[in-house]
Amino acid sequence: MRLLQISVLALSLFQIGAAAGKPRAVATTTMIYDLVSQVGGDKIEVRGLLSTGADPHTYIPVPGDAIAIAETQIVFRNGLKLEGWMDK
Repeated sequence: MRLLQISVLALSLFQIGAAAGKPRAVATTTMIYDLVSQVGGDKIEVRGLLSTGADPHTYIPVPGDAIAIAETQIVFRNGLKLEGWMDK
């Protein structure tokens, strides 16, 4: 399953990058940020919303998060209600 997720991530980055130069991405958790950074390398500009040690279950977004999401081309999130604050 993890290989499938990484393959989908790589394909997404390739498609976005081909259409718009160096893609801008937002990752909702530190684990997802690390994954996107490692797979994308210098081909992507990625910003993580949560700082190290922050709990994504209880995170309260700041206005800068909404701006970052609005200005990005793709958002990588875990789903499964981990980032319940995003639905608001």
